[in-house]
Amino acid sequence: MNRPRWAAQAARAIFALGAAALLLGMAAKAALDVSWPWDVWYYHLPFAGRIWGILPASAYILTPLDEARYQGYPLLAEALQGLAWKVSGRPEAANFVAFAALLSLVAYARLRLGAPWYLTTLALLAVPLVQIHATACYIDLPANAALALVVLEAMRAAASPSPPSRRALAVVLGAAILTGNMRLQLEPLVLASLAVVAFSVRRSWGKLAAVVLALPLIFASPLKNLIVHHNPAYPVALHVAGHELPFAEEPYDSSPPYLEHAPRPWRWLVSLAEVGIQPLEESRRWTIDQYMPPDSRGNRMGGFFGAYVAVNLLALVLLAWRAWRHAETRPLGRAVVGGVLALSLVCSLMPQSHELRYYLVWMLVLVLANVGLVARLASTGDLRLELGAALVATGFVAVVLASTRGWHVTPQRYPFEALVRDHVDPAVLEGAADGSTICVARPPWTALYAAPFHPPRRYAVREVELPEDCASAGSPALSPLP
Repeated sequence: MNRPRWAAQAARAIFALGAAALLLGMAAKAALDVSWPWDVWYYHLPFAGRIWGILPASAYILTPLDEARYQGYPLLAEALQGLAWKVSGRPEAANFVAFAALLSLVAYARLRLGAPWYLTTLALLAVPLVQIHATACYIDLPANAALALVVLEAMRAAASPSPPSRRALAVVLGAAILTGNMRLQLEPLVLASLAVVAFSVRRSWGKLAAVVLALPLIFASPLKNLIVHHNPAYPVALHVAGHELPFAEEPYDSSPPYLEHAPRPWRWLVSLAEVGIQPLEESRRWTIDQYMPPDSRGNRMGGFFGAYVAVNLLALVLLAWRAWRHAETRPLGRAVVGGVLALSLVCSLMPQSHELRYYLVWMLVLVLANVGLVARLASTGDLRLELGAALVATGFVAVVLASTRGWHVTPQRYPFEALVRDHVDPAVLEGAADGSTICVARPPWTALYAAPFHPPRRYAVREVELPEDCASAGSPALSPLP
């Protein structure tokens, strides 16, 4: 082996070791640290526990609004979290649903795009929200990872003169079923991507029939809501032809004050650029939901690392130009650029488009499209393009790790028992007689007071938002808000 080739292989091994170390650290964190951001114990894991009987309705009585959410939200992600919890006996295991989503993207890029696993790993973990969500019990990464596969396969279908293979179609339909039953906001993107795939298989009646037959499974959640609640978006309000369908809550609408009346595409662009968010030296510049003081310019904004977004967009242009120069790769370059532009347009117009965690699919597709192009253009054996991409990704990963203090890739050894100890007032449980129903107002930790987490006690907890709500609930208030 000549010296340049040996040096390239050595560099590749170093990058691979770094990627492996990151994945091992994150796996340890997922196994040892219980997830505790607000939404996790406010509704994700309570819903997951209810699905599998860990936290039954008789032990934990939801507020009317949360009950409506349980009845209407797509809950496949929570069902998977609950399954991991049920099988392992530990709520920490629910973290592996998101971690598995990360690994599935790496595996997909290797098997379908030919991209080296270490390059995909580094490129994805340079996105702060990917790194943060991969060991937590939010559902944004699993849902968007599945959608990314649908979008990427739609791009591949658009670039190929022949219809997708049966294997490719199985990937599309399986990922679409996952997405459609995990997050309601992503269903328009699923439908648009499926339209591209359906057009590509229009002359193959068997494959077209498979797409049509899969639609009831892909859109099972809105179909169920339409039948049961007469509103496909239940519990969220929906107006059709001037008629208001049954609902339990208004659509969520929030933004920094100065963007309150700005068009959605402008909000989206400002969020991509991370205008107004915390500085790099602030450890909470990037968080799971990008929460910042409500009156700040950066509340719920950013999370993709604005500089990394710019580098990836520039890389897309350069890589697509290189692909365009060769007849065999020209259709791929055209399809990738067209796909990213179309995805950008749709994402920018979606509700709460500036809350980037809802639409992680955009950044996932951009990154995976780039690593796929790198792999295709470097397939001749010249590793310089691949190693250059890995070096750039590693630099951004290092910045994210320095800013977040490596919190999301190293275990803190914070188990569920510690979470209960830190957030449950023992005095409240002393006043809970077996067989009674108590009213608890400690969001987002109310579920931690439930009897299944304090055996052998047997009582029911009624969840309320404020202590004064207990009067209308007909149960004594035993835990006033601090």
